[in-house]
Amino acid sequence: MVAAVAAKIGMKCHLIQESWVPHEDAVYDRVGNILLSRIMGAHTQLVDAGFDIGIRESWKKALEDVKAKGGKPYAIPAGASVHKFGGLGYVGFAEEVRAQEVEMGLRFDYIIVCTVTGSTQAGMVVGFAADGRARNVIGIDASSTSRKTRRTSSAVRPSQRTMSFC
Repeated sequence: MVAAVAAKIGMKCHLIQESWVPHEDAVYDRVGNILLSRIMGAHTQLVDAGFDIGIRESWKKALEDVKAKGGKPYAIPAGASVHKFGGLGYVGFAEEVRAQEVEMGLRFDYIIVCTVTGSTQAGMVVGFAADGRARNVIGIDASSTSRKTRRTSSAVRPSQRTMSFC
């Protein structure tokens, strides 16, 4: 999404892609989101580092590189959790969902989201509070075991309309 927005508004984009999941596939860096980021003009850099939402050495080097080339970097950390506007987009997401519900003639009883850093879920909770559905935003820890995930999500009855977002 960062690459898409940067391309749309004419900004250059340098993405640091960390190894949050194993990627033994020989073409991992040439497909999916990484490929889309490159198609949109982003410079992508794969870093062999595990999950972390903090500013890492690879980030510091990338920021310094942008500055050295005369640019003014604007850093957006993974998950945007430590960014002051991190969850704000998901407040707007709730408005979009409400508009789509009206268009489709239905209302989702629950919104299920995978949660890692918390900013996505927090934004959705705030956004859906406007119509009393804040408690119906269910976050599933992306690092959960499948048993824990099944137990957590079993609170939603199959007869209820559920939208999953990940």
